[in-house]
Amino acid sequence: MTVDGTETGLTFVLGRGVAGGFASLDGTGKVPSSELPSIAISDFLGTAADQAAMLLLTGEVGDWCIRSDLSTTWIIIANDGSAIGDWQEISYPAQPYKVMCSATDLTPDYLLNKLTAGKGISISLLGAGDQDVEINTDLTWLVPVISIFDNTAALPVGPAVGDRYIAEVTANGWTENRIYEWDGAAWLSYTPEQNDAVVIGNGVSVNKTIAIHEPSINGTIWVLLVNENDARLTDSRTPTAHASTHNSGGSDVMAIDAAAGTGSLRTLGTGSTQSAAGNHTHTDTIFIEKTWYNPSGVTNTVNAIVFRAPYACTVTKVYGYRVGGTSATVNARKNGTNNHLSSDLSLSSVDTWMDGGTVQNATYAAGDKMEFMITAVAGSPTQIGIQVELTKTI
Repeated sequence: MTVDGTETGLTFVLGRGVAGGFASLDGTGKVPSSELPSIAISDFLGTAADQAAMLLLTGEVGDWCIRSDLSTTWIIIANDGSAIGDWQEISYPAQPYKVMCSATDLTPDYLLNKLTAGKGISISLLGAGDQDVEINTDLTWLVPVISIFDNTAALPVGPAVGDRYIAEVTANGWTENRIYEWDGAAWLSYTPEQNDAVVIGNGVSVNKTIAIHEPSINGTIWVLLVNENDARLTDSRTPTAHASTHNSGGSDVMAIDAAAGTGSLRTLGTGSTQSAAGNHTHTDTIFIEKTWYNPSGVTNTVNAIVFRAPYACTVTKVYGYRVGGTSATVNARKNGTNNHLSSDLSLSSVDTWMDGGTVQNATYAAGDKMEFMITAVAGSPTQIGIQVELTKTI
């Protein structure tokens, strides 16, 4: 700067960094952010395979990335993104309708076969106005989990690497309905997507349940479909070989041989001798069961198609079960109009299978459909289950 024709080292400061003046520069040669208007610049930092990869990204507040392990978007809300607290996962609103699942030929064997094969299940969406919308979809089978874990007080103690749980509530750093896996140092989180399916029980000797993740008007929920270890579905008797002494001419020949006139139980009679020979028809029992589960409470009535009869069969019993809440009533019906109980079954007691008593409209032909109904609910029970028993002559 020249003053009176003389060069001087004075720094010109008048009007720098003030209104109506000019911008100053900081030590790096840049205009300080305090002298710039508020603007938002957001850059896409790419796709990160997991949390560790995300924390290696270099960014600023507003920059974002996609987590491929969670299929969710994360944005930097503080600092440079090198710490997990610098990031915020972006959540999405639930869909505005509730989804109910049903499966063609819904029996425990059918579902477990589908599970083993890793195939999709044909499901039914119940939309607005009780209108059925049939779709076919392939389920995405996830790695099995040990249980739906109640994390209200604490997280699992002493987990092994690979242990996986579904969070029952939002507490202690876990979010309700997400899946958490222990990697040896921390719990990794996975946010389920629609039509994700998982086995609860992890293949160990505990109850094994199939669950499908669906959106609902209450948020996102896991719909529990079948319990593999229902004691009524097992037969613990050990088969034994037929004793040769029962044959004709043996030391303790059975009287039925003489009645049938066949000479041996190995050659059972037919026609007029069939009954005498013991070649009777037999009755097989089928169990159809569905549970609605929501830790925040089931609050809505439901009509859901759960079964298409693959052969002629007969309804013999309707049961209901309630966990929590104050009351609920249920029923089941054939082909959308024929109720199986003349009056809805009141689930007046909690944690107890309630018997609906005498059934009506019990006969099913091949192709008839069965529908489960929650007709009333109060007090936000966390689970409501319905089971129907049928018999088939073989």
